[in-house]
Amino acid sequence: MDRAPLPDRRSFLAFLVAAGILSPAVLAGEDPLPAGAAWQDEGRRPGSPTVWTAAPRPWSEAPLGPAPGPVLAATWNWGPTVCEIGARVLAGGGDLLDALEQGINAVELDPAVSTVGLGGLPDEDGRVTLDAMIMRGSDLATGAVAALEDVPLAVSVARRVMERTRHVLLVGQGARTFALRCGFHPRELLTDAGRARWLAWRSSLSPRDNWVAPGEDHDTVGAVGLDGKGEAACAVSTSGLAFKIHGRVGDSPIVGAGGYADAAAGAAAATGVGEEAIRLAACHAVVEGMRAGLDPTEAVRRVLLRHRRVRPSFPGQLAIVAVRADGRVGASALRPRFVVGIHRSGRTGLYEVPPLS
Repeated sequence: MDRAPLPDRRSFLAFLVAAGILSPAVLAGEDPLPAGAAWQDEGRRPGSPTVWTAAPRPWSEAPLGPAPGPVLAATWNWGPTVCEIGARVLAGGGDLLDALEQGINAVELDPAVSTVGLGGLPDEDGRVTLDAMIMRGSDLATGAVAALEDVPLAVSVARRVMERTRHVLLVGQGARTFALRCGFHPRELLTDAGRARWLAWRSSLSPRDNWVAPGEDHDTVGAVGLDGKGEAACAVSTSGLAFKIHGRVGDSPIVGAGGYADAAAGAAAATGVGEEAIRLAACHAVVEGMRAGLDPTEAVRRVLLRHRRVRPSFPGQLAIVAVRADGRVGASALRPRFVVGIHRSGRTGLYEVPPLS
Protein backbone atom coordinates (compact mmCIF):
# COMPACT_ATOMS: atom_id res chain seq x y z
CA MET A 1 0.00 0.00 0.00
CA ASP A 2 1.27 3.45 -0.92
CA ARG A 3 2.12 5.81 1.94
CA ALA A 4 1.60 8.93 -0.18
CA PRO A 5 -1.20 11.24 1.01
CA LEU A 6 -4.48 10.95 -0.84
CA PRO A 7 -5.85 14.25 -2.10
CA ASP A 8 -9.58 14.07 -1.52
CA ARG A 9 -12.44 12.04 -0.10
CA ARG A 10 -13.42 10.13 -3.22
CA SER A 11 -9.83 9.24 -4.07
CA PHE A 12 -9.32 7.90 -0.57
CA LEU A 13 -12.53 5.87 -0.72
CA ALA A 14 -11.40 4.48 -4.08
CA PHE A 15 -8.06 3.58 -2.45
CA LEU A 16 -9.88 1.72 0.32
CA VAL A 17 -11.99 -0.13 -2.24
CA ALA A 18 -8.87 -1.10 -4.20
CA ALA A 19 -7.25 -2.28 -0.96
CA GLY A 20 -10.23 -4.50 -0.24
CA ILE A 21 -11.27 -2.51 2.84
CA LEU A 22 -14.55 -1.17 1.46
CA SER A 23 -17.13 -2.68 -0.84
CA PRO A 24 -17.33 -1.14 -4.34
CA ALA A 25 -20.96 -0.36 -3.47
CA VAL A 26 -19.81 2.70 -1.52
CA LEU A 27 -18.65 4.33 -4.76
CA ALA A 28 -21.71 3.40 -6.79
CA GLY A 29 -25.00 5.20 -7.06
CA GLU A 30 -26.24 8.15 -5.06
CA ASP A 31 -24.16 9.43 -2.16
CA PRO A 32 -26.09 8.52 1.02
CA LEU A 33 -24.96 11.79 2.61
CA PRO A 34 -26.48 15.10 1.47
CA ALA A 35 -24.38 17.94 0.10
CA GLY A 36 -24.88 19.86 3.32
CA ALA A 37 -23.24 17.23 5.51
CA ALA A 38 -20.55 18.67 7.75
CA TRP A 39 -17.76 16.41 6.43
CA GLN A 40 -16.29 18.12 3.36
CA ASP A 41 -12.95 17.74 1.57
CA GLU A 42 -11.98 21.35 2.20
CA GLY A 43 -12.13 20.69 5.95
CA ARG A 44 -9.28 18.16 5.87
CA ARG A 45 -5.86 18.62 7.41
CA PRO A 46 -3.40 19.08 4.51
CA GLY A 47 -1.90 15.70 3.68
CA SER A 48 -4.58 13.75 5.55
CA PRO A 49 -7.70 12.23 3.96
CA THR A 50 -9.35 11.53 7.32
CA VAL A 51 -8.68 14.37 9.77
CA TRP A 52 -11.32 17.10 9.94
CA THR A 53 -9.90 20.56 10.71
CA ALA A 54 -12.97 22.78 10.42
CA ALA A 55 -14.20 24.22 13.72
CA PRO A 56 -16.50 21.81 15.56
CA ARG A 57 -20.05 22.87 16.32
CA PRO A 58 -21.15 23.48 19.91
CA TRP A 59 -22.37 20.46 21.82
CA SER A 60 -25.70 22.23 22.25
CA GLU A 61 -26.26 21.79 18.50
CA ALA A 62 -25.45 18.07 18.46
CA PRO A 63 -28.30 15.69 17.53
CA LEU A 64 -28.50 13.78 20.80
CA GLY A 65 -32.17 12.73 21.07
CA PRO A 66 -33.65 9.32 20.30
CA ALA A 67 -33.58 8.20 16.68
CA PRO A 68 -35.21 5.24 14.92
CA GLY A 69 -32.59 4.69 12.22
CA PRO A 70 -28.85 4.03 12.25
CA VAL A 71 -26.79 6.15 14.63
CA LEU A 72 -22.98 6.31 14.58
CA ALA A 73 -20.59 8.28 16.78
CA ALA A 74 -16.79 8.31 16.87
CA THR A 75 -14.04 10.09 18.76
CA TRP A 76 -11.81 12.97 17.75
CA ASN A 77 -11.30 14.88 14.52
CA TRP A 78 -11.43 11.76 12.38
CA GLY A 79 -14.79 10.83 13.90
CA PRO A 80 -16.78 12.28 10.98
CA THR A 81 -14.71 10.18 8.57
CA VAL A 82 -15.42 7.01 10.54
CA CYS A 83 -19.12 7.89 10.67
CA GLU A 84 -19.44 8.76 7.00
CA ILE A 85 -17.72 5.60 5.80
CA GLY A 86 -19.82 3.61 8.27
CA ALA A 87 -22.99 5.21 6.91
CA ARG A 88 -21.95 4.30 3.37
CA VAL A 89 -21.33 0.71 4.40
CA LEU A 90 -24.76 0.45 6.04
CA ALA A 91 -26.43 2.07 3.04
CA GLY A 92 -24.68 -0.48 0.81
CA GLY A 93 -26.04 -3.43 2.78
CA GLY A 94 -23.20 -4.03 5.22
CA ASP A 95 -23.85 -4.82 8.86
CA LEU A 96 -22.94 -2.71 11.88
CA LEU A 97 -19.62 -4.44 12.53
CA ASP A 98 -18.67 -3.88 8.88
CA ALA A 99 -19.54 -0.20 9.28
CA LEU A 100 -17.45 0.38 12.38
CA GLU A 101 -14.54 -1.77 11.21
CA GLN A 102 -14.26 -0.16 7.79
CA GLY A 103 -14.63 3.35 9.17
CA ILE A 104 -11.79 2.72 11.59
CA ASN A 105 -9.69 1.07 8.86
CA ALA A 106 -9.57 4.43 7.08
CA VAL A 107 -7.93 6.03 10.11
CA GLU A 108 -5.60 3.07 10.63
CA LEU A 109 -4.27 3.55 7.09
CA ASP A 110 -3.79 7.33 7.35
CA PRO A 111 -0.10 8.01 8.08
CA ALA A 112 -0.96 11.55 9.20
CA VAL A 113 -2.66 10.16 12.33
CA SER A 114 0.07 9.61 14.92
CA THR A 115 -2.02 7.67 17.45
CA VAL A 116 -3.48 4.86 15.33
CA GLY A 117 -2.20 2.21 12.92
CA LEU A 118 0.22 3.23 10.17
CA GLY A 119 2.03 6.32 11.44
CA GLY A 120 1.35 5.62 15.11
CA LEU A 121 4.11 6.78 17.43
CA PRO A 122 6.39 3.99 18.69
CA ASP A 123 7.24 2.68 22.12
CA GLU A 124 10.53 3.42 23.90
CA ASP A 125 12.33 0.90 21.67
CA GLY A 126 11.11 2.53 18.45
CA ARG A 127 8.55 -0.23 17.75
CA VAL A 128 4.96 0.60 16.83
CA THR A 129 2.56 -1.71 18.69
CA LEU A 130 -1.20 -1.62 18.27
CA ASP A 131 -4.21 -2.44 20.45
CA ALA A 132 -7.78 -2.91 19.19
CA MET A 133 -11.14 -4.40 20.08
CA ILE A 134 -14.52 -4.93 18.44
CA MET A 135 -17.74 -6.06 20.16
CA ARG A 136 -21.26 -6.97 19.03
CA GLY A 137 -23.94 -6.23 21.59
CA SER A 138 -26.60 -8.77 20.71
CA ASP A 139 -24.52 -11.78 21.79
CA LEU A 140 -21.48 -10.11 23.43
CA ALA A 141 -19.22 -11.55 20.74
CA THR A 142 -15.83 -9.88 21.12
CA GLY A 143 -12.36 -10.00 19.63
CA ALA A 144 -9.25 -8.06 20.60
CA VAL A 145 -5.51 -7.79 19.97
CA ALA A 146 -2.79 -6.15 22.02
CA ALA A 147 0.84 -5.26 21.29
CA LEU A 148 0.33 -6.20 17.63
CA GLU A 149 3.22 -5.30 15.33
CA ASP A 150 3.56 -4.89 11.54
CA VAL A 151 -0.17 -5.06 10.70
CA PRO A 152 -1.93 -1.66 10.51
CA LEU A 153 -5.52 -2.96 10.40
CA ALA A 154 -5.61 -3.93 14.06
CA VAL A 155 -9.39 -3.72 14.39
CA SER A 156 -9.78 -6.14 11.48
CA VAL A 157 -7.42 -8.61 13.13
CA ALA A 158 -9.51 -8.24 16.29
CA ARG A 159 -12.61 -9.12 14.30
CA ARG A 160 -10.90 -12.24 12.96
CA VAL A 161 -10.17 -13.24 16.55
CA MET A 162 -13.87 -12.87 17.28
CA GLU A 163 -15.06 -14.79 14.24
CA ARG A 164 -12.40 -17.46 13.74
CA THR A 165 -11.37 -18.48 17.24
CA ARG A 166 -12.87 -19.36 20.60
CA HIS A 167 -10.71 -16.70 22.21
CA VAL A 168 -11.27 -13.02 22.97
CA LEU A 169 -7.74 -11.55 23.16
CA LEU A 170 -4.47 -12.37 21.41
CA VAL A 171 -1.27 -10.49 22.23
CA GLY A 172 2.20 -9.76 20.90
CA GLN A 173 3.86 -12.27 18.59
CA GLY A 174 0.86 -14.58 18.85
CA ALA A 175 -1.41 -11.85 17.53
CA ARG A 176 1.00 -11.09 14.69
CA THR A 177 1.32 -14.76 13.71
CA PHE A 178 -2.46 -15.13 13.76
CA ALA A 179 -2.86 -12.04 11.56
CA LEU A 180 -0.42 -13.36 8.97
CA ARG A 181 -2.17 -16.74 8.94
CA CYS A 182 -5.41 -14.88 8.24
CA GLY A 183 -3.86 -13.28 5.16
CA PHE A 184 -2.82 -9.87 6.47
CA HIS A 185 0.41 -8.59 4.95
CA PRO A 186 3.21 -7.26 7.20
CA ARG A 187 4.58 -3.78 6.65
CA GLU A 188 6.63 -1.14 8.41
CA LEU A 189 4.37 1.00 10.59
CA LEU A 190 6.97 3.55 11.73
CA THR A 191 6.93 6.55 9.42
CA ASP A 192 9.75 9.05 8.95
CA ALA A 193 7.79 11.58 11.00
CA GLY A 194 7.25 9.07 13.80
CA ARG A 195 10.91 8.11 13.81
CA ALA A 196 11.94 11.77 14.04
CA ARG A 197 9.67 12.35 17.05
CA TRP A 198 10.97 9.20 18.73
CA LEU A 199 14.60 10.28 18.23
CA ALA A 200 13.81 13.73 19.62
CA TRP A 201 12.21 12.10 22.68
CA ARG A 202 15.21 9.83 23.24
CA SER A 203 17.61 12.76 22.99
CA SER A 204 15.85 14.57 25.83
CA LEU A 205 15.18 11.56 28.08
CA SER A 206 16.27 11.70 31.70
CA PRO A 207 16.01 9.22 34.62
CA ARG A 208 13.21 11.36 36.07
CA ASP A 209 10.92 10.93 33.06
CA ASN A 210 9.54 7.54 34.18
CA TRP A 211 8.64 6.74 30.54
CA VAL A 212 6.14 9.61 30.42
CA ALA A 213 6.18 11.91 27.41
CA PRO A 214 4.48 15.18 28.50
CA GLY A 215 2.22 16.61 25.85
CA GLU A 216 2.23 13.60 23.57
CA ASP A 217 -1.25 12.74 22.36
CA HIS A 218 -3.01 9.42 22.89
CA ASP A 219 -6.17 9.83 20.87
CA THR A 220 -7.77 6.44 20.36
CA VAL A 221 -10.21 6.10 17.50
CA GLY A 222 -13.31 4.73 19.19
CA ALA A 223 -16.68 4.22 17.52
CA VAL A 224 -20.12 3.19 18.74
CA GLY A 225 -23.26 2.56 16.76
CA LEU A 226 -26.78 1.26 16.34
CA ASP A 227 -28.08 -0.20 13.09
CA GLY A 228 -31.74 0.73 13.68
CA LYS A 229 -32.63 -2.97 13.76
CA GLY A 230 -31.80 -3.75 17.35
CA GLU A 231 -28.03 -4.20 17.12
CA ALA A 232 -25.42 -2.19 19.05
CA ALA A 233 -21.65 -2.38 18.68
CA CYS A 234 -18.38 -0.69 19.51
CA ALA A 235 -14.87 -0.77 18.06
CA VAL A 236 -11.59 0.87 19.09
CA SER A 237 -8.05 1.02 17.73
CA THR A 238 -4.87 2.76 18.91
CA SER A 239 -1.09 2.72 18.97
CA GLY A 240 -1.28 3.67 22.64
CA LEU A 241 0.78 6.09 24.67
CA ALA A 242 3.75 7.46 22.76
CA PHE A 243 7.12 6.05 23.87
CA LYS A 244 5.54 3.64 26.36
CA ILE A 245 7.46 0.75 27.87
CA HIS A 246 7.56 -2.05 25.30
CA GLY A 247 4.74 -4.43 26.15
CA ARG A 248 2.47 -1.84 27.75
CA VAL A 249 -1.20 -2.44 26.97
CA GLY A 250 -3.85 0.22 27.45
CA ASP A 251 -7.61 0.06 27.77
CA SER A 252 -8.52 -0.36 24.10
CA PRO A 253 -8.33 -4.18 23.93
CA ILE A 254 -9.77 -4.66 27.42
CA VAL A 255 -13.48 -5.50 27.24
CA GLY A 256 -15.39 -3.19 29.56
CA ALA A 257 -12.57 -0.66 29.83
CA GLY A 258 -11.87 0.71 26.34
CA GLY A 259 -15.24 -0.33 24.94
CA TYR A 260 -18.39 -2.26 25.69
CA ALA A 261 -21.65 -3.04 23.89
CA ASP A 262 -24.93 -4.65 24.91
CA ALA A 263 -27.82 -4.41 22.47
CA ALA A 264 -30.32 -4.13 25.32
CA ALA A 265 -28.58 -1.06 26.76
CA GLY A 266 -26.19 0.58 24.27
CA ALA A 267 -22.48 0.96 23.61
CA ALA A 268 -19.57 3.08 24.82
CA ALA A 269 -15.96 3.74 23.77
CA ALA A 270 -13.19 5.49 25.72
CA THR A 271 -10.16 7.57 24.81
CA GLY A 272 -7.39 9.20 26.80
CA VAL A 273 -5.00 7.59 29.27
CA GLY A 274 -5.97 3.94 29.15
CA GLU A 275 -4.84 3.05 32.65
CA GLU A 276 -7.59 5.31 34.00
CA ALA A 277 -10.31 3.58 31.99
CA ILE A 278 -9.03 0.18 33.13
CA ARG A 279 -9.18 1.23 36.78
CA LEU A 280 -12.84 2.17 36.39
CA ALA A 281 -13.99 -0.55 33.99
CA ALA A 282 -15.24 2.68 32.47
CA CYS A 283 -17.24 1.63 29.42
CA HIS A 284 -18.97 -1.25 31.16
CA ALA A 285 -19.99 1.17 33.92
CA VAL A 286 -21.41 3.59 31.34
CA VAL A 287 -23.43 0.88 29.59
CA GLU A 288 -24.79 -0.34 32.90
CA GLY A 289 -25.78 3.23 33.73
CA MET A 290 -27.72 3.45 30.49
CA ARG A 291 -29.33 0.09 31.24
CA ALA A 292 -30.56 1.63 34.50
CA GLY A 293 -32.21 4.43 32.52
CA LEU A 294 -29.60 7.16 32.62
CA ASP A 295 -29.16 9.52 29.69
CA PRO A 296 -25.86 8.64 27.93
CA THR A 297 -24.17 11.89 28.88
CA GLU A 298 -25.23 11.50 32.50
CA ALA A 299 -24.00 7.90 32.53
CA VAL A 300 -20.59 9.08 31.29
CA ARG A 301 -20.51 12.01 33.72
CA ARG A 302 -21.13 9.75 36.71
CA VAL A 303 -18.18 7.55 35.76
CA LEU A 304 -15.92 10.57 35.30
CA LEU A 305 -17.10 12.15 38.56
CA ARG A 306 -16.21 8.94 40.34
CA HIS A 307 -12.77 9.11 38.76
CA ARG A 308 -12.36 12.69 39.92
CA ARG A 309 -13.31 11.74 43.49
CA VAL A 310 -10.84 8.86 43.78
CA ARG A 311 -8.02 10.29 41.62
CA PRO A 312 -8.28 14.08 42.01
CA SER A 313 -4.62 14.74 41.13
CA PHE A 314 -4.74 12.97 37.74
CA PRO A 315 -3.65 15.61 35.17
CA GLY A 316 -4.55 13.91 31.89
CA GLN A 317 -7.54 13.22 29.69
CA LEU A 318 -10.21 10.57 29.90
CA ALA A 319 -13.24 10.88 27.64
CA ILE A 320 -16.09 8.57 26.67
CA VAL A 321 -18.70 8.58 23.91
CA ALA A 322 -21.87 6.49 24.25
CA VAL A 323 -25.09 5.65 22.46
CA ARG A 324 -28.15 4.26 24.22
CA ALA A 325 -30.34 1.56 22.69
CA ASP A 326 -33.03 4.14 21.86
CA GLY A 327 -30.59 6.19 19.76
CA ARG A 328 -29.69 8.86 22.29
CA VAL A 329 -26.02 9.93 22.06
CA GLY A 330 -23.88 11.29 24.88
CA ALA A 331 -20.30 12.12 25.81
CA SER A 332 -18.19 13.83 28.43
CA ALA A 333 -14.50 14.39 29.17
CA LEU A 334 -12.25 15.35 32.05
CA ARG A 335 -10.49 18.02 30.00
CA PRO A 336 -11.39 20.46 27.19
CA ARG A 337 -11.01 19.97 23.43
CA PHE A 338 -12.63 16.56 23.15
CA VAL A 339 -14.61 16.35 19.90
CA VAL A 340 -17.00 13.70 18.58
CA GLY A 341 -18.31 12.93 15.11
CA ILE A 342 -22.00 11.97 14.96
CA HIS A 343 -24.03 10.56 12.06
CA ARG A 344 -27.79 10.27 12.14
CA SER A 345 -30.74 10.98 9.84
CA GLY A 346 -28.40 11.12 6.83
CA ARG A 347 -26.13 13.85 8.18
CA THR A 348 -22.67 13.85 9.74
CA GLY A 349 -21.17 16.54 11.96
CA LEU A 350 -18.33 17.25 14.36
CA TYR A 351 -19.15 18.58 17.84
CA GLU A 352 -17.10 19.83 20.78
CA VAL A 353 -17.88 18.16 24.08
CA PRO A 354 -17.76 20.42 27.15
CA PRO A 355 -15.44 19.22 29.92
CA LEU A 356 -16.73 17.84 33.16
CA SER A 357 -17.98 20.59 35.44
